[in-house]
Amino acid sequence: TASVNIGKGAGVANNNPGNIKFVGQSGATMGSGGFAKFETPEAGFQALINDIEYKMTGKSSNPIPDGPNAGQTLSPESTLEDMIRIYAPTKDRNNPVGYAATVAANLGITSDTKLKDISKEDLAPQIAFHESATTIGDKIASNPPKLNSTQETVLKSVASGEKTAEQAKTEIT
Repeated sequence: TASVNIGKGAGVANNNPGNIKFVGQSGATMGSGGFAKFETPEAGFQALINDIEYKMTGKSSNPIPDGPNAGQTLSPESTLEDMIRIYAPTKDRNNPVGYAATVAANLGITSDTKLKDISKEDLAPQIAFHESATTIGDKIASNPPKLNSTQETVLKSVASGEKTAEQAKTEIT
């Protein structure tokens, strides 16, 4: 098992690199801020993988709260952005469009990539890095592909909320 090194925030105290909310997960207790608290960082990372799989396979009954697919539930045909809108909702003061764009760029995909085309093993370290600066073993989640200056400018404008993913697509394709 690779070591899980949680970098910052509530994830450190809670051994919860994905900052997942406590909903009675096996092996978890209520931690600070309503987040799940795990015995070890590795247990917290496995819970993140489980949560991602649950969402990616359409088992979650939580509707997408906003955006173009608002009201629908997730399925393998849903996009990364749809999943992030549930994982890190606007109502919790998140920017799910920017979050999805950052994670997608680090994976070398776009935020409209279908969940069925994304590996949970690749996605989990990116979410953990975004949430808590977590690194997994020697695999540093912050090593994104090289972007050209146009791609970098567009990514920053989406991450800051200045542009939507749809607007960005027209600039980089």
